[in-house]
Amino acid sequence: YVSKSISPRTHFKELTKQLPREVDISTLKHIRIITGENVRLRNTPSMQGDVLVKLEKYTPVIVIDKSDRKWLYVQLSFGEQKIYGWVNRSYIKAINH
Repeated sequence: YVSKSISPRTHFKELTKQLPREVDISTLKHIRIITGENVRLRNTPSMQGDVLVKLEKYTPVIVIDKSDRKWLYVQLSFGEQKIYGWVNRSYIKAINH
């Protein structure tokens, strides 16, 4: 269990550093926003899964797999470090573009 929280501002800065200068609007379809406070990123798609990190409201994440009905497999990037885990769908929404 990791008790640290990830600031949306810090994560967004790291995420945008990785984007090319010109972004194809279709790439935004994979980005979602966390809608709750202290949303748990878990190692498995289950409430019993270990908590990897807590995410603050408005933290952007990249969806890797959305085939599960209740959970999304997502990626967060911090420079060279990437964190992968599962977020319950009820705490995440698409960006309207």
